[in-house]
Amino acid sequence: MIQMIIGLSLWLMLVLGGTTKANNVKIHSLEVSQGREIAIVLSWENSWNNTNFAISQQLPPNHDAVWLFFKYRLPSQSCFRHLNLDTNSKNYRHSTNVSIRPVPTGTGLLVIPELGVRGTLEQVSISFAIPSFLENQTFELEAHAIE
Repeated sequence: MIQMIIGLSLWLMLVLGGTTKANNVKIHSLEVSQGREIAIVLSWENSWNNTNFAISQQLPPNHDAVWLFFKYRLPSQSCFRHLNLDTNSKNYRHSTNVSIRPVPTGTGLLVIPELGVRGTLEQVSISFAIPSFLENQTFELEAHAIE
């Protein structure tokens, strides 16, 4: 009985006291350079990637991520539209402390801390080519980041 209580207590401490959530995701800058490239800088606190530990313990990969997506509006449009992005991760340049995982539908990117990262990620830069239909166009752009 005592072992069960101790076991339950340890489990509760790990589950309730030992967890942190990514928070305070911030977009510091969003730029469109000469109608050819989009560049964004973001940060977030309490990022983590425990994949190596999880695999060594025969658990599934375990990490947090930021969901990043964009909306645009041409001068002739009254509302913003979703910007579909390139689905090939090789077409993105980014900081070395993260990896980029575009989703197959092109609706956004997962920004994932590299293996072993724990803590605040600052000045995470990501850049990529503007979709061809927007090249040399005037448009408004919004970036949205969800932790």
